[in-house]
Amino acid sequence: MHRWILALAAAALITVSAASADEWSKHYSVSGKPEVVVRSGEGSVEVQPGGAGAVDFQVTSLSWKIPADVRITENQNSNRIEVDVRTPNTHWNWF
Repeated sequence: MHRWILALAAAALITVSAASADEWSKHYSVSGKPEVVVRSGEGSVEVQPGGAGAVDFQVTSLSWKIPADVRITENQNSNRIEVDVRTPNTHWNWF
């Protein structure tokens, strides 16, 4: 009985977390070998291989809103793609 309650609570938590996530995505076409530069202040970066002739980016924010809180700057120059993701400054100064 306790396992079912725990499983239902975990499923509800995952559903709420997924529902509050904000996402941004962008598709780039390239000819040849792409050069990718990713900068992320406090976020984690995951790189996965994709199909030839394309580079796809996806940014997911669980805490902040895109673009209100999270600033994403992107640029493509030929086969060079740069994406810069900046989150709000959350440093606390107590003194």
